[in-house]
Amino acid sequence: MKRARCHTLLTTLAITMVTSSTIIAATPDTINIDEVVVSGNRVEVARTSTPVTISVISQEEIKSQEETNILPVVAKITPSLFVSEIGVAGYALGNATSGQITIRGVGGNPNARVMMLVDGQPQYMGVFGHPLPNFHMTSNVERVEVVRGPASLLYGSNAMGGVINVITRKQEEQGLLINGHAAYGSFNTLKTGLSAGYAGKNFYAGVRLNHNQTDGHRDTSAFSITNLHAFAGVEFNPNWSAKAGFTWAGYSFEDPGRFGDVSSVAFLGDITRRMATVSVNNNYGNTQGGLYAFHNSGDHAFSDGWVSEDVNMGINLFQSVESWQGGTVTAGVDVKNYGGKGSFGFFADTFITVNESAGYLLVEQDLFSILSLSAGARYENHSGFGAEWVPQLGLTAKPLNGTTLKVLASKGFRSPTMMEMYLFAPNPDLGPERLWNYEIGLSQRLGWIGMLDISGYVIEGSNLIVTEPNSNPPPFMVRNNSGEFRNWGIEVESSFRPTANLQLDLNYSYLDTDQQLYYAPAHQVYAGAIAEKGKFGIAANIKVISGLYTSISAGDPANSISESYGIVDAKAMYDVVPGLEIYVAGKNLLNQVYQVVNGYPMPGISVIGGVSFSLGQGIRE
Repeated sequence: MKRARCHTLLTTLAITMVTSSTIIAATPDTINIDEVVVSGNRVEVARTSTPVTISVISQEEIKSQEETNILPVVAKITPSLFVSEIGVAGYALGNATSGQITIRGVGGNPNARVMMLVDGQPQYMGVFGHPLPNFHMTSNVERVEVVRGPASLLYGSNAMGGVINVITRKQEEQGLLINGHAAYGSFNTLKTGLSAGYAGKNFYAGVRLNHNQTDGHRDTSAFSITNLHAFAGVEFNPNWSAKAGFTWAGYSFEDPGRFGDVSSVAFLGDITRRMATVSVNNNYGNTQGGLYAFHNSGDHAFSDGWVSEDVNMGINLFQSVESWQGGTVTAGVDVKNYGGKGSFGFFADTFITVNESAGYLLVEQDLFSILSLSAGARYENHSGFGAEWVPQLGLTAKPLNGTTLKVLASKGFRSPTMMEMYLFAPNPDLGPERLWNYEIGLSQRLGWIGMLDISGYVIEGSNLIVTEPNSNPPPFMVRNNSGEFRNWGIEVESSFRPTANLQLDLNYSYLDTDQQLYYAPAHQVYAGAIAEKGKFGIAANIKVISGLYTSISAGDPANSISESYGIVDAKAMYDVVPGLEIYVAGKNLLNQVYQVVNGYPMPGISVIGGVSFSLGQGIRE
């Protein structure tokens, strides 16, 4: 079932690219494929120096999108990444399968194959192993780094399909700063936030409070969240620093059920999540590393009677050393404990946890100033299934100035969740899911105005956990390691700044799978532009999705239903006086009729307007 009009979409895409423009004042080297990232190596390296494919979403790009949660922004911009949605704001858990994340077709249900990190620390629900999609507010985020492909060498289980690393903001301006925003729009949507921070020469601290709510675009589809984020950091000397953060979120959601299904009843939930992180870092030039600790916990209560509590905590220690000419060694140790209890299932109301411990080593060697080889391995020990080896081998070459070639072979894996081992169709003897990823990529600087990344990959998965009839009940259904798959695809990511006041982005991904999958569209296109002229700024973008299965008929694939659509969003801003901005934003401006999850029609045109302010005398060093 095709709902999009291709001619309209292509025309809108052309208009968006020609007429839209950028919010950020820039210098010619702003578009820089050598930008520093941390997600691919644990320590700071140039993006072109690692064979891992990484996308970076900047704070300017985040600000140009009128979103409360960071996930819609990341999903819109990043090639091959998709997140399922059912409404205006927020992600309902349970029946609706919203907030399902896939990268290169890996992820989905169970939603535990893509790792979400906060400042490099894993954040997922201890019982079901899924990320916390409503936890990450855009106002708390400095930037996001997305590893498109397995990152299990450094991050272990759940990084099977990739990593979304949310890097939180710190205050860089010295002095006291107060920021706030308020906005109101369609569906009685209200967004508010207030933050205060102070920074001295070697110390910073602050707190941010956000509250957002909406009635939703359907009856019984409301969503409400309050989020508190506190942070502090100190530089003891030029070589040593420490930082700490605490986030609390309380939110409620309403899932109205499938549209037109008289047997479907509303599903409601109340969730409280808490996260604390602390780290100590060192940097002596030729060696850098850190000690990180995290604790994540939550309480869930749903209208079907489900009540649960969970915990996820751990410590990781790593150090990178330039031990010889052109050679770098990174070594690390991870220890994790996670689990919880739920009111349903075979081990109901029993608090169960599992332990994971691992050591990893990554060795990199530069050769002849144009070639770099990397090889690494991780040894993981799980208290349930035992040991798992995770190797990785990569190569980067820079044959010409501004040109980088990458080749990578990497393994990913996912440990079975507490739910799969002990609660529903349980099997305590489950082993890990595994995949191998093979990719090749080209990064090319386009003069001083832009950059272009092209990647191709093949992924082969095995030992997937599937639910099958039990030959020896009870239970009548049991989970076994018997699934497998094969995906391949192409990704194009580009960014251009032809003038200091105009940025254009154009991204594309194609995905081919050997079986029909939810939340894994065949084609994704993103075109965006950000511009400013004096006090005015405008941002516009279009996201085109094609070949997205919303209903899969296992017995007759020809009867499966797919969607194709294009969503145009825009935002206009005006600086009334220094420190005071007003804005208006519109979403789905073509009023497209589409679904991401079968039975959940998405909203049409929506509009929101607001104001943001900044008070203080902060001085940037």
